[in-house]
Amino acid sequence: MNPQVPEQTAERRQYFRIKHSLLMNFQPIEENEEFDASANVKDESPDSFHILKKIYHLKQKNLQLLEKSSSDDNLTTLHLKQQNKEFESLTELITSHLDIDYKELLQVDLSGGGLRFISDKALQLEQALKMDIVLLPEFCNIVAYGLIVDCTKTNNNNYQVAVSFSQISEPDRDAIIRHVFEAESKHLRNQKEKSAN
Repeated sequence: MNPQVPEQTAERRQYFRIKHSLLMNFQPIEENEEFDASANVKDESPDSFHILKKIYHLKQKNLQLLEKSSSDDNLTTLHLKQQNKEFESLTELITSHLDIDYKELLQVDLSGGGLRFISDKALQLEQALKMDIVLLPEFCNIVAYGLIVDCTKTNNNNYQVAVSFSQISEPDRDAIIRHVFEAESKHLRNQKEKSAN
């Protein structure tokens, strides 16, 4: 079950940034190229992505059931844990055979309004990009247009590139905001568990 994000909270979350890994491929576009922000681009995802998304959601449902299960119900608990191990093995198997043209995993600062990442080459300011993004571990495929708003050289002779989404469908923006919200919640839970130990 996905958490419901109130409208006002979702608006604030659009500008909250979190460091995360994702797959991304991008290409410069011409000014006259058009993008239909209302199109359901997720339907163009490879079949493997649809399978991986289903596996991810099954794992999430199992985790919710594990949270609700009583300590007396050992058989159910063991079964759900074993299922999730098998789901992880399936995910690893499928991802090892993905035939997709993406760059390696990127560490990014991500929000509903855009993203920031490290590039090994300079990118021109105001350059429009078409971006094919895969959120992990959900394997949620998003296609959006963005505009490079900053490109700064780093100490490692790389470039920190900031991209603002110029055209993105509302369902895709919602998916990013939900992804950021869930990642933040998970981070806070992990912090509480560490401090409790």
